[in-house]
Amino acid sequence: MLSRRAALALAVAFLLSILVAVAAEPDAGVSAPFGLTWGMSSEEVRKTGAQLTANAGRSEFGAAFTATDLSKVLSDTESVFLFFGYKDKLWRIAAAGHPMGPNPSGSQAVSRYQELATVLSDRYGRGLETDIRDREMWKGPNEYVMSLRQGRAFRYTNFHSTNVDVELSVRAADSDKAYYLILFQYGPGAREFEADKKVHEKDAL
Repeated sequence: MLSRRAALALAVAFLLSILVAVAAEPDAGVSAPFGLTWGMSSEEVRKTGAQLTANAGRSEFGAAFTATDLSKVLSDTESVFLFFGYKDKLWRIAAAGHPMGPNPSGSQAVSRYQELATVLSDRYGRGLETDIRDREMWKGPNEYVMSLRQGRAFRYTNFHSTNVDVELSVRAADSDKAYYLILFQYGPGAREFEADKKVHEKDAL
């Protein structure tokens, strides 16, 4: 029969082994938007019932797919893009809303942006908003979307939680239609991607 000291030593060793395993897999079991999990592979995403279509061309964020049939998604989301880096591990997600308009003032998209900002604040903490308006050319009340399109106006909010960074913004689809864009980035996955990117670029030269 083990002594109390030996039993305690075994218990400590077992706990340390669990902590090491968790540290080795920082993205294991961390929930991501749309019913996904950070760090899951593209094949694991497919097993949830989602359909993935590889994006043509090269992505600056590694392997990229357009996703449909996700288990959870906003009703007015038009497109969801998933990024898996160089090691087939989900680390970045982009979701674009349906263009709203004709509405050159952008009031419809801005209203939806504000609704989503409230929801994201509840999930990721209070955000920091930037709202830059055109004061020279496209400054009329019905020229806001055009000012967004011309890069003379910007509106976005950044949220930061322990492991996830989020950016919510209003974007112009054309001169009188705007939409929301949400970018989610998993911190540990982003750091791993940047390290892998350096190796990838070094091997390419």
